[in-house]
Amino acid sequence: MSGLGQAEHIARPDERGAVIACYYALAYLGFAVPYLAAGLGALAGKTGAFVALTVIIAALALWTAGYAASLRRASVRPEGDEIVRWSRGNCNSVSR
Repeated sequence: MSGLGQAEHIARPDERGAVIACYYALAYLGFAVPYLAAGLGALAGKTGAFVALTVIIAALALWTAGYAASLRRASVRPEGDEIVRWSRGNCNSVSR
């Protein structure tokens, strides 16, 4: 199955247009990366281009991991009438 087919299959019907648009935007950005790397290599040399691209990729990976973690934290909520009390001794005490 192709990546576009998977994106269409996974997306909800009301989100399908946005998911496909994002897929195409990332695909075209991926096509441009070799040209950007060649241009950066001409300006900064091979070592400078490698270092710059490594830093950019690492920053994007860290941002993605942080964003995913924030989404996970936002989706975890206490059930019903649980009240979470934060105290110095026990940060995870729960009372009902």
